[in-house]
Amino acid sequence: MAAPSDAVERFAREVAEPPSTFRLDAAAFCIAAQAHPDLDVDEGCGRLDALAARCPDATFDAVREFLFRTEGFRGNREAYEDPENSFLDAVLERRTGIPITLAIVMMEVGRRVGVRIDGVGLPGHFIVADGTAPGRWCDVFDGDRKSTRLNSSHVKR
Repeated sequence: MAAPSDAVERFAREVAEPPSTFRLDAAAFCIAAQAHPDLDVDEGCGRLDALAARCPDATFDAVREFLFRTEGFRGNREAYEDPENSFLDAVLERRTGIPITLAIVMMEVGRRVGVRIDGVGLPGHFIVADGTAPGRWCDVFDGDRKSTRLNSSHVKR
C-alpha cells in the first residue's frame, strides 16, 4: 500500500519513461490511488497479469471476446458519470467503466499476451484498434462490437 504522495511520485516517474518502457497500467493505478489511498499499484498490475493469464489466445479478437463476452466487461450506461468508472481498480472489480478505462484494460491485457492494441481518441469517444491490422477496431464501451469501418453513429455526443 502506497501513501498518496508515493503514488504521485511514481506517476511522475512512469510518465517520464520513454514510450518503449512506459507502463500505462501503473500510471492508471497511480491515478486511482489518489481516490483510493489503500490501493497497491503493484497488486493492481498483478490483477491485470492474472486476467491476461486466463486469455485463451493471443489475437486481437481473442482478447476482445475474452474481456467482453467471457469476463463481462462493459460500458456503464446506467451511471456513466460515476467517478469510479475512471479508476482502473474499480473497473477491474466491477467490470464496468467508461471508454478510456475499458480501453486501458484491453490494451494492457493485449500487451501481456503479446497483442498490440492501440488506443484511438475520437471526438467525444475512445476506442481501440488492432495494432497489426489497419482499419480493425473495437468500441470497448459497446462490449465486443467490432468493425472495419468507423462512421458517425459510433461517436457519442
